[in-house]
Amino acid sequence: MSDLYTGFLYKRENTKGFIWYYKIKVGNKVILNKSTKTSVKKEAKKILDNTLYELNNGTTTALSKDMAFSDYLDCWIEDNVKLNNKLNTYGTYKSLINEHVRNSIGNYSIKQIDTYLLQQFINTMFKKGYSRSTIDLVRNMLSAAFKCAIQTYNLISINPVKYTKIPKYKTSQKIEDKIITLEQFNEILKASEKYPEFHLASQISFHTGMRKGEVLALKWEDIDLENKIIYVKHTLIKKENGVFVLGTPKTESSIRDISIGDTLVKILKAHKLKQKENKLKYGKFYKDSDWVCTNEYGKLYTNENLNNRAYSIAKKIGFPFTFHYLRHTHATLLIEAGANIKDVQKRLGHDNLATTMDIYSHVTQKMKNETVDIFERIVK
Repeated sequence: MSDLYTGFLYKRENTKGFIWYYKIKVGNKVILNKSTKTSVKKEAKKILDNTLYELNNGTTTALSKDMAFSDYLDCWIEDNVKLNNKLNTYGTYKSLINEHVRNSIGNYSIKQIDTYLLQQFINTMFKKGYSRSTIDLVRNMLSAAFKCAIQTYNLISINPVKYTKIPKYKTSQKIEDKIITLEQFNEILKASEKYPEFHLASQISFHTGMRKGEVLALKWEDIDLENKIIYVKHTLIKKENGVFVLGTPKTESSIRDISIGDTLVKILKAHKLKQKENKLKYGKFYKDSDWVCTNEYGKLYTNENLNNRAYSIAKKIGFPFTFHYLRHTHATLLIEAGANIKDVQKRLGHDNLATTMDIYSHVTQKMKNETVDIFERIVK
């Protein structure tokens, strides 16, 4: 006799509170992870019990081509990605699914997703200003998920990702389009005044060139305000059930010490004081921790929070902007001011000097053009 299906309920937080999810197992292997779409435990248990009854009596199957794509991805990431990859990969894929896939094409069934739909999805990401590397990462993840649906679960016969293409990025705009002016940065700060968590994270990245995962992973123990140093040692990773943990950066060069100036020291001191005030103000309702980037109630600020806020602010101020632009802008301002290219590489945590040189090449070309303009004004 084959093993019986078993299952259990668990909570997952959302913007309105929480929703009950359930997992179905055969032995120790999770084969389905799905939302009950209810916050009432009694209703959730009834859904789980009915599902288990149908599975154990052969009236339904755990995976089918009619299931929602987001439900399939939940199963795939737990049953395949988590067991066969590093925690960083699992965390990255989990974040990509939640940020880009779940609320866009996640409600379609697997059999409904074709090449045309996926191409429209990719084109939308392109129009929103996401980098080629981000789109490429999402595309590769989806391809792996569909490959598993074909080879492991026999749900579909063709990989719809195969014939999709990433729109062409203009080489001359590759770096330039990811840089904002000081005036634009001030517009971003003004537009984010009502959102102190995003306001703080933006200031940190703008003044240090840190990646968003590195900014959000900061704890106060990583910041030496007296000696004006930030120790970058981790990146933020989301595990199952919405739990966030500190992950190790992929490259050794990402682990670095960054010197900071008086402006950022002043901002950080003010924020630390505000956290203490909020702790006293909200008492037991305040989530006390060592995280730097938290909201008014001490709750950790996440990648999803940050990306959604950046997108809404970009629409409000009227020019393309993602959080990663702050990193490129920091590097550009340093190089324009005459900073040593190797020092900039170390500050940004670039593993390869060629990555920093891409920015350097853009800046030097801009300076060459400005030099010609100066000469033209002289001779006229």
